[in-house]
Amino acid sequence: MCSRLDRTTLRAYRRQVEENRPLNDAITSLIEVAFTDHAAHSSSMRRDFDPEDYALIVKLRANPPKPWRWEIYCAGKRQPIKHSKEFFASREAAQKAGKMAFEGLLADLKS
Repeated sequence: MCSRLDRTTLRAYRRQVEENRPLNDAITSLIEVAFTDHAAHSSSMRRDFDPEDYALIVKLRANPPKPWRWEIYCAGKRQPIKHSKEFFASREAAQKAGKMAFEGLLADLKS
């Protein structure tokens, strides 16, 4: 579900940028679809939505007294797509808040 440009396309893009050459049309259109809110791209993402691609994780990310934070990950992404701005005193509190955010995100993606 989570879109990414393939590595070959990214290499070609970087090479053209480094050599100060104009981007070819195929790469430009791929970049536009990947990085803009293009209607066709958005609708295809909704059709391909799979809740199994997402995971809620609670991690120890700071020093006490509030070291816990929830993070939501998408398959194929290293960085969380969403995380709590605040930290929590217990893992359970972070899990509870994260579960509410996770269910909201899934509801938004389904619609």
